[in-house]
Amino acid sequence: MPNPKVKLLPFADISNYVEGFDIVSTQWGGDGLVYVLLMNQIPERERGMFVQSKLKQSYTYKVLIVTDQTIEEVVIWGQTFNYHYVQPLHDHLLLVGARCANYGNEQFDLNAKVCDLDGNTIREFLLGDGIQSVQVTERGTIWTSYFDEGVFGNYGWADPIGSNGLLA
Repeated sequence: MPNPKVKLLPFADISNYVEGFDIVSTQWGGDGLVYVLLMNQIPERERGMFVQSKLKQSYTYKVLIVTDQTIEEVVIWGQTFNYHYVQPLHDHLLLVGARCANYGNEQFDLNAKVCDLDGNTIREFLLGDGIQSVQVTERGTIWTSYFDEGVFGNYGWADPIGSNGLLA
């Protein structure tokens, strides 16, 4: 059986929006739109291999909300947490960092941030360490999958939130 040829075509040119920024991730939202997370500079890894959660300086993030007709830009200034994913959450944006530490005594990094479309923080909360991917449904259910360190524990998590591997 012959293989069909598939031709992929770009549907949006984001080149004017990425100058001075690095692309962190690109995801489909539950609303069918494309969400691009950019950062003014990707932070260095600790000891060359560990992803930082808290950052030593503040960074600027930019989220592009892309349709086949428009590109909306949301700038989020002065952030000191390392975010890796972005998803729509009702009329807001959910940013999620893949890593977070547990310091003991109910002290831990909050690795999920909800922002309005002006870039203002609405709230922050914990989704756990070792996040592999995040997807939000149109109704607002946050699905989070975890890689091995999120399932078995690291960064101070003896009883990790992601021990089941997948949470809603």
